[in-house]
Amino acid sequence: MTKAVHIPDWLKLRWPLLLVLLALVAFKLPHLYYPYYWDECWPYASAVHAVYQHGLSLLPGAIADELSRGHPLLFHNLSAAWMKVLGTSHVAVHSFALAVSLLLLTLVYEVGLRLFSQWVAILSVALLVAQELFLAQSSMLLPEVLVALFCLLGLYSYVSGRYLQTIVWLAMLFFTKESGLVLGVVLGIDALAALLRRQQPVKQGLQRVSAVAVPSLLIVLFFVLQKRSKGWFIFPLHSQIVEEHSWKLYWYQFRMSIITSLFYANLQYVYFLALAVLSIAVAVRQKATRYLVYLLPVVIVYYFVDDMRAGRLLPPVPFFIVFAGVWLWCGHVVSRYFPLPQQQRFVWLAFCFVGAYAAFSAANFFVPRYMLAAMVPVYLVAAAMGSHLVLLLHRGLHYVCLVGIAAIMWLAVDRNGPELKAYSGMEVQQAVVDYLEQNNHYNTHIACQYLDLVHLTDTATGFLRHRSTFGHVQWAIDDSTHIVLFNNLENDDRYPAFRTRTDFRQVYRYTKDGIWCEVYQRLPADSASQ
Repeated sequence: MTKAVHIPDWLKLRWPLLLVLLALVAFKLPHLYYPYYWDECWPYASAVHAVYQHGLSLLPGAIADELSRGHPLLFHNLSAAWMKVLGTSHVAVHSFALAVSLLLLTLVYEVGLRLFSQWVAILSVALLVAQELFLAQSSMLLPEVLVALFCLLGLYSYVSGRYLQTIVWLAMLFFTKESGLVLGVVLGIDALAALLRRQQPVKQGLQRVSAVAVPSLLIVLFFVLQKRSKGWFIFPLHSQIVEEHSWKLYWYQFRMSIITSLFYANLQYVYFLALAVLSIAVAVRQKATRYLVYLLPVVIVYYFVDDMRAGRLLPPVPFFIVFAGVWLWCGHVVSRYFPLPQQQRFVWLAFCFVGAYAAFSAANFFVPRYMLAAMVPVYLVAAAMGSHLVLLLHRGLHYVCLVGIAAIMWLAVDRNGPELKAYSGMEVQQAVVDYLEQNNHYNTHIACQYLDLVHLTDTATGFLRHRSTFGHVQWAIDDSTHIVLFNNLENDDRYPAFRTRTDFRQVYRYTKDGIWCEVYQRLPADSASQ
């Protein structure tokens, strides 16, 4: 008689997470060998290498301003410390980013499991890992995944009443990137409001306020030191972008960039339409209209993401006010779906944070990856809402939801969308660098776009196989130029006119997944005149 194998309870609850983590590692292993891409190659890779070479430090001025861009340097220091242990190869550096991504997935699962249920944990992890943006960023040397990790740690520890942990996680968040201060503002307002309403003993209220105040004072000290040493609190280029924002640009970016990235792009609208269908079914079955509250933000988002529809519904300012009001009202109602105070506080504060983060992001330079910090609580709340609605209909629908999410993930990977196509872009850029190295153009006068210029002149970007930089590289095309590079990763108004020139001929072209690079070489004078 064979003895039954005992499976520990912790493994029974977490085996789906282990499968996802193993699958992500297997999927990302080839990506660890790639060089750095866009902001990865400049300034982040160069900045991390600078910290690695000059020594770990969180003080302003630890590295050159053009590398730090005035940001706090915790991400750079953690990456550099990792390099001290595992080395400076692409695999070693990218493995740091992958490790942070695995930690984020683990945290999402644990928060879903501890606050709600195993099904919420499974669905929230599935929603995140099915997001093309996360799949692309999960091995890149960029701070956004770390920001998302510390945001969730700060929010969860605050809701759980672990205030010493909250101090640690918020401090680490603030010293990773300034956008993390949005969470500090939201939690600070909540802590002050609770203290003034005397909803808990004064001692607990003061602990809650201190949990936000202490890390806030630390980051204020950083910016004061930066002001004294540099003459500015925020890097002038960044502050200039904020100052130049008009209401028209803000309104457009809020709708077409922020809201689209959070709720519409990359097939995300399918998740939220499914929630709308579930809410209607539950409202009919339970004869409870409160479940229809979710339909209003769905309709607003539908109108938001199209200029013609948005203009027909309401003028911009009233529309923005209506959306903000509906968003907060929806958060209040949805939080009441759940019986436990911790669940209610998490859902309500998640709604507040996502709304505040969206409003903040619309006033700044925008890149889709910036929204990862907001996507994580969105997916946790969406999973909690979905599971709650499913349990009111039929428990077996959980499996239908999971299969649907898996299908969306497969479509995202199969179609090689704009985020995952970054790896095709890296291969194309590597091809042009390889061509120039193989043909020994180190001393040739080369004109090119920004990315190629960085790749050819900075060894930290990882594209130079022989570690020797090219000595004569510039943007301008002049009489000394012998080689000209173009690609369709960056807009370049010079390209159409250059194609008509007879003194250059194309000597190399590389294409993958619609991304291409071209190399042109100047003809000898007698050939060009013929």
